[in-house]
Amino acid sequence: MNVEPVHVSILETVTSTMQEYAHDAMFGNRTCSIDNMNTSCFAAERCTTMGANTSHRFNSSPQSIFSGAVFTLVAHSMRKDDIITCGDDEQFVGCICVGLSSIYPRFTFPSYVPYNAHVIYNLCVSNTFQGRGVGRLLVNAARAHVSGPLYLLVLRSGTNSPDRNIANVMTERVKRLTATYSHMGLKRIDQLGNHILFQVT
Repeated sequence: MNVEPVHVSILETVTSTMQEYAHDAMFGNRTCSIDNMNTSCFAAERCTTMGANTSHRFNSSPQSIFSGAVFTLVAHSMRKDDIITCGDDEQFVGCICVGLSSIYPRFTFPSYVPYNAHVIYNLCVSNTFQGRGVGRLLVNAARAHVSGPLYLLVLRSGTNSPDRNIANVMTERVKRLTATYSHMGLKRIDQLGNHILFQVT
C-alpha cells in the first residue's frame, strides 16, 4: 500500500476521528487477550501495569491517554489544502506522545537526567505501515519540537508477570523494541529496574 506522502501534525489540529484512530492503534479492543496484546501498540503494557490476566478488559479514552503529554504528533497519509479531511483519502499512520520526566517517580531515571527532561512515552506505528521509516519520522519530528535532551523509555515489568502468556508477550516485545530503537539510531544509555532508557541523539 502506498502511503506517500506522510504528514505529521500536532494532535489538536487533526479531527476527533483521527484521534480515535490513534487511540485504537495503541489499545485495540481494550482487552488483555494475547491477540490484542500482540497487534496493538500498548495493550500489553497497560495489562502489565494493571496486573491483569488475559481475560481482563480495561477502560481508556483518547482524552486520558493524551492528557499527560506536553505534545502529541500524529502521522497521517493525506492532507488536502492544509485541512485535515478524515475520509477515504486519509489514513492513520502513527503517533508519538512526549511528556516530562517529572510525571514519573524520580527513581525511574538516573540522577543525570534533568527532572524536567522530555520523554517519549508513546510511540505507535500502525501495523499496516511498520517497517517504512514512520517511527524514525515521528522521532525526528519530536526532536525538532524539543530543546535539550530527549529520552525514550521501554517498560520491562511485564517480563516477570505471573501470567506466562503476558510474560512471553512482553519478553518478545522488549526484545523487538530495543532492537528497533537501536536500529533507528537511538542510544541505549541505562537500565533501571523495570525500564530501559534510550536517548534520542
